[in-house]
Amino acid sequence: MTVISGTQLNEILTKCGFGAVALDVSSEVVGQINGMITDSNEAAMFVAHLIHECGGFECREETSSGHIQLTWDDDYLAASYRIARDDERPVKDPNLCTRVLQLYWDTRVRPQAGSFTSFCATTKALHGALEPSPNHSNTTKRYRYYLKAAAVLGVVNVASE
Repeated sequence: MTVISGTQLNEILTKCGFGAVALDVSSEVVGQINGMITDSNEAAMFVAHLIHECGGFECREETSSGHIQLTWDDDYLAASYRIARDDERPVKDPNLCTRVLQLYWDTRVRPQAGSFTSFCATTKALHGALEPSPNHSNTTKRYRYYLKAAAVLGVVNVASE
């Protein structure tokens, strides 16, 4: 099932104030999203976090972890081992960048976010105490990205902040 296209990804990026990404980046990101997510609301949340974490894909090597900034050293090791089966940071292989967030989405966000009716629940699942509430400046920024992604993807029942 296709929940997002490369054209839609670039439209979301533009609406969020970033430039469009090259075909290889959009193909990597869109392919992995479509391979793991079938709901447009969840896809909008996933994209919003990707955009925030890597500055609209301009910072592909966010603290050497790919598209997502991993906060703790144990997180780097766990992601590297689970994905790359070694102790190197995943950014060394560009194909692994989106898979880092995919791993965290599957193991941390989905179990905690439930039905994806609260955007803040997804942020809290990713960053815990670093961005604990809807009123945190980064959470608000992420939510604005989500709203733009939700509009492009045609989400009808938008999640609360």
